[in-house]
Amino acid sequence: TPIGTLKCPAGPPWPSWGGTATPFSMSVDRQAKAWVLYTSGEIFWVDTKTAACIKSPFAKGQQGFELFGMGFVSDAAGSSSEHLFVFGGATDALEKGKLASVDPSTLKLSPIGSLALKDQSPELTGTGNAKLFGFFPAGAQSSVAEIDKQTGALKQSWPVPLSGQVEAWAFAHWGGRFYLFATVAEGLFGETNSQVLRLDPKTGKVDKVKEKLPYRIVGAGVSTCAPTIN
Repeated sequence: TPIGTLKCPAGPPWPSWGGTATPFSMSVDRQAKAWVLYTSGEIFWVDTKTAACIKSPFAKGQQGFELFGMGFVSDAAGSSSEHLFVFGGATDALEKGKLASVDPSTLKLSPIGSLALKDQSPELTGTGNAKLFGFFPAGAQSSVAEIDKQTGALKQSWPVPLSGQVEAWAFAHWGGRFYLFATVAEGLFGETNSQVLRLDPKTGKVDKVKEKLPYRIVGAGVSTCAPTIN
């Protein structure tokens, strides 16, 4: 359901990206406010009812984190307090980035550790039962895995094979299932397929919910208020 077009007053993107700054990742806090990271390194707070946005006081480039995927996670199961977890780093080496957390009250970024990557950097999602997960795009080797919030170590993982190079991706959790948004290059002439997949971690089954969408989806988010079981 379209809400509106973002018109956030982003500055120029990081030099290695060039062009005009565009949205790079998104998460949603417990107040239903979207946190949208632009390729300028700035985070904007966006109204999820109107798409109106204001620039947050987040200081870009903290600890070398220029761009990153992100997801809110409850501090403890059932807690109303939460932190924003991010994975990223320098714009020219995101696949070599690190995991960190951001305190939503101070907007200070604190590094945690590295992750084992197969290809590109992951997008993150969290739950109200204090668990953090990542979607790791790597073509036929793509997967979803639980991430240890204290160390960055990967725990249980589930394969989600994708046919072709993943060009854009996003990730969210709802009701005990994971929703993966992926724009995949297919065919010999550069065609792309923007699709939505649903993973049930209890069975490992992956369903294709939508495909051939007219959108290149780069961010998805869900509040930690959302249900954790179906």
